[in-house]
Amino acid sequence: MPDLSIDLALLENTETGLQKIARDITNMPGLSNTLAIATGDGDLAGAVQDFAKNWDRKRHDMESALTTMAKSVSSIHDRFQNLDNQLGQAVAGAVAGSAATPSGSSSSAPSNTPHGATVN
Repeated sequence: MPDLSIDLALLENTETGLQKIARDITNMPGLSNTLAIATGDGDLAGAVQDFAKNWDRKRHDMESALTTMAKSVSSIHDRFQNLDNQLGQAVAGAVAGSAATPSGSSSSAPSNTPHGATVN
């Protein structure tokens, strides 16, 4: 059983989801003027517009944070994918190297494997 297991597909899906949410937040239409006029009351219209301005700032902050998270998840995915590839190549090289060793040869280093097996 591996000591560390990373679900690369889940990381990819997470990145895609974060990017979609960031896009959706960015593309939300600004309806504050339409809503303000529809209230029919000057004080309420002002409150609606103030809320909309604050929401626009918060929406921008959220979009920025989501984009940053998506980039971080992408970086994590890429690094683990590269590590997995490197480890796979190292194992394949070690297996190929041990298969190429003639039988009966031994390593100059002492072996820690049971029954005196040789580790190359």
